[in-house]
Amino acid sequence: MLAGLLFVVENKVESLHIHPDSARRGYGARLLAYGEDLIAEKHAFAELDVLAGNKNARDFYEAHGWQAANEFIGLEVGEVPAPMVLMKKRLPVRG
Repeated sequence: MLAGLLFVVENKVESLHIHPDSARRGYGARLLAYGEDLIAEKHAFAELDVLAGNKNARDFYEAHGWQAANEFIGLEVGEVPAPMVLMKKRLPVRG
């Protein structure tokens, strides 16, 4: 069984998904940390978008040092307009 997946493009975490059977076992935190490490190789900060009403996801990211930066109307799956929050995190300087 696949526990989760992470998709990173440039300095943005495009998606982070954990299978419900694998939730609350640390997989999300490990995938997020891995994505942050990948981004930190070339960028000083990371970004991601989260649905404004997804309190669990927002709490998860905030617990890992991410901060809400901006609210906007984005497109959810199927090109459906949805309220989103841009979150950012400054990453440690490498090198």
